[in-house]
Amino acid sequence: MPTFYLIRHGQTDWNQKKIVMGKKDIPLNLKGKNEIAAIGKIIAGVKFSGIYCSPIKRARETADLLAKKVKAQVIPYEPLTEIPLDMWEGESIKKLLDSDVNFKLYLKSPEKAILSYGKSIKDFQKDVWKGVVDLQSKHSEGNLCIVTHSDTIKIILCKSLGLNIKFLHRLNIDHGSLSILHLGNEVANLQVLNYVPGAKF
Repeated sequence: MPTFYLIRHGQTDWNQKKIVMGKKDIPLNLKGKNEIAAIGKIIAGVKFSGIYCSPIKRARETADLLAKKVKAQVIPYEPLTEIPLDMWEGESIKKLLDSDVNFKLYLKSPEKAILSYGKSIKDFQKDVWKGVVDLQSKHSEGNLCIVTHSDTIKIILCKSLGLNIKFLHRLNIDHGSLSILHLGNEVANLQVLNYVPGAKF
């Protein structure tokens, strides 16, 4: 079964300013590009069957930068998109924490919050996981580079490791980080979580 190299996109100016991006096409900033350059050096020797990425600009830009290092094809893949946050896009996180009850609920008890289009986080998890299962069927073995968003990676990890979705925000996935997940026939094995080159603890 395949091994997923889960990579979060690099930083953008909106990340730096703590503004909710959702599906807005905000490009990587210089720090973000440097973060991905560092991860690219780490995975340069890995042979990938493909680089599947969220179609959103910051993820696609990250995938294109990585493709130069690993010589693999970039494939935009809708199931890896960002969670639906349309009603909060462009708002500062500080403002939302001060004034939006549903936003605070999403951070505290994500399984109870209502996202855009009336969807719940469980609805979104079903869509993401169907995409993961489809990738497993296309790639019975080998390595896949998966470039996506923080909460999308957390959703994949929760589902594969049997964690309740209410624990979503107990996981931390930094910009330009690498997590490695092997999906076996009956059990998933998390080999690396949130590795950031040069990070200080």
